[in-house]
Amino acid sequence: TLSVKHRTQIVYHTDINLALLLLDAQPGKRFVEAGTGSGSVSTSLATAIRPGRLFSCEFHEARKFEAEKDFETYGLDDVIQMYHRDVCEAGFPEEINELDGAFFDLPKPWLAIQNIHDRLKPGARVVTFSPCIEQVQKNCSQFARMGYLDIQTFENLSKPWAVRPAGPKIKGKNAT
Repeated sequence: TLSVKHRTQIVYHTDINLALLLLDAQPGKRFVEAGTGSGSVSTSLATAIRPGRLFSCEFHEARKFEAEKDFETYGLDDVIQMYHRDVCEAGFPEEINELDGAFFDLPKPWLAIQNIHDRLKPGARVVTFSPCIEQVQKNCSQFARMGYLDIQTFENLSKPWAVRPAGPKIKGKNAT
């Protein structure tokens, strides 16, 4: 994540780890990602599912080609198949099917949800990364309209902790 070229706002480890957990990313699984961006999620997801398959769709053509070159450099081109595609308008390519899950980092992920629904295996998981509450509300409404169960929303915050040795004891108590 730290070594990828920051072509877009990047998703960092705290959020990526939660996404991998929620997706149940394991070796051999098949996922689709929409909104490749700088590829920080792609590299972590591909590493987690290897020797599986990640189909990654990016709307911006130049970013698609740059990410593709990066994935080759990182030795992930055997796992990641890139597409230049507006999945909200055009849907997903036909060969993207029988999926174990989907990850969307898009301005309007609720449009992609309706386009991936029939490509998912029973029990598949869908995770959207949405930084504003209006997106979250639209995503949840779309999931509910389509009959999804166990819709959850998480706010994932990092908090640094400062652990210090206890101070001197005063009358049986630690002073801080």
